[in-house]
Amino acid sequence: MVNIYSLHGWGSSPEEGFFPWLRKETKLKGYNFIAPNLPERYVPEDNLISMLDSMIGKPNKNDYFVGHSAGAHLFLRYCEYLNFRYSKKTQIGGMVLVAPFHKVNFKAVKAGIIKKLLDSNDEFAINNSTEIIANAKKVSDTWGETPIYWKKIREVSQKNICLFSNNDPFVFQKEHSIFEKALLADIKIFENAGHFNSRDGFDKFKYLRNILFDMISKNDG
Repeated sequence: MVNIYSLHGWGSSPEEGFFPWLRKETKLKGYNFIAPNLPERYVPEDNLISMLDSMIGKPNKNDYFVGHSAGAHLFLRYCEYLNFRYSKKTQIGGMVLVAPFHKVNFKAVKAGIIKKLLDSNDEFAINNSTEIIANAKKVSDTWGETPIYWKKIREVSQKNICLFSNNDPFVFQKEHSIFEKALLADIKIFENAGHFNSRDGFDKFKYLRNILFDMISKNDG
């Protein structure tokens, strides 16, 4: 049975963006679609890795990862963890990463946090915005400053596709070549796709669906 695990980005949920649509599309193919609701951005990475470990266990080539933004970054760290834990004995079917990054543009992240807090009309959150932003920056800095062991990730996931936009406010354009060279990923750069959110027109994402299903089909063959 094919299992597709998906992870959303910061400040989002499995019910936002293209994920609800992708869930329906994968169900039509008879695949399992697992999309946990991640905690907010200031949760330490180790807690999230433990959560994935409990949910997935030891994955295999019937398991595929689809991550968006911070969710894509978390899958990278999770693959590192899998390699350290199981050595080279664990391999998944592959990954499709949408707007992945090593180092995020925190200036854009901060602006997004402030806008979300103001739109929420949550007085408590607004009053504690300084702490929320500081915690988010701490997590962001930790991710960016912690080396990525690309070779170990490639050993766990040998087929990787990364989708970028040429006007993504959160992802530096230099990340495109980093992922192409370090992850040996197939790269697709979209014109004016923003951060692939609903406001960018991505309640559906047919290209993502097609390349994911093609990856699964080739592995089955």
